[in-house]
Amino acid sequence: MPASHPANKRSKKSTSFRVGRVRAYLRGRVWYLCYHEHGQRHQPRVGPDREAARQMAAEVNAQLEVGRPRPSALNPARSQQSGSDGSTITSTSVAPRYARSVATVRPHNIC
Repeated sequence: MPASHPANKRSKKSTSFRVGRVRAYLRGRVWYLCYHEHGQRHQPRVGPDREAARQMAAEVNAQLEVGRPRPSALNPARSQQSGSDGSTITSTSVAPRYARSVATVRPHNIC
């Protein structure tokens, strides 16, 4: 049989798809979206369900087409706490990738 015969080809599931301006791709077992808004790239994690990724891609694409800000479901969850001195502390549930702890930040020596 020739190499192009259908019996010799493995059936591969697609690892990416596009809905308008939003691309979805599979990394490991998790689906991610990729789109640009106001010159910035966004790559939110969706989860293991392909249909959920397709639905969220359609929602994000609809928001991008009408020029609205991205849906709040894709923004990191923020929580507010009161500090010991009564100040308000706002933190995100997702830590920045290369964040340094406050203890390691030292002021520059001025000579």
